[in-house]
Amino acid sequence: MKTCTLFDRYRDGELNRVDTESFHSHLVACADCRLKISLLDNLAAVIKNDPFVMTDLSGQIAKKAFQQNKTWDAILLGWLRPGPAFVALSLVCLLFSTLWFVPNVRPTNAFSEYEKLLDEANAVNMDSSISQIQSDAELFTWLEQEARSQ
Repeated sequence: MKTCTLFDRYRDGELNRVDTESFHSHLVACADCRLKISLLDNLAAVIKNDPFVMTDLSGQIAKKAFQQNKTWDAILLGWLRPGPAFVALSLVCLLFSTLWFVPNVRPTNAFSEYEKLLDEANAVNMDSSISQIQSDAELFTWLEQEARSQ
């Protein structure tokens, strides 16, 4: 196994004593590994000594990690808490039950509407005197007579 491949395990402290000593002797001969160690040591020192770098970076990472696009159902459930949702549902049920049991509100069909129209037409046709009116003056006279009779 090439010693340069042990670099990450050396930095993480995962090497046993023999491999650690072997890597120390490798650092004397390998300029690339010495440069990597130097860069990582400097980076670690900057992060330890400047808390702003660490907190600023961690804040940005946390913000990105917890940033989510909410779906419509999550937004709706977040908006409707259990208490107000229960009250709203109760009010809707009360409204529909009240409308259902109101005595004079019955669903109508075409046949019942037709019967009403026939009854009204028969009531008008029984009084044939209105069909004989031919002028405004006669209409006015007929309306006065109807008003007096009621």
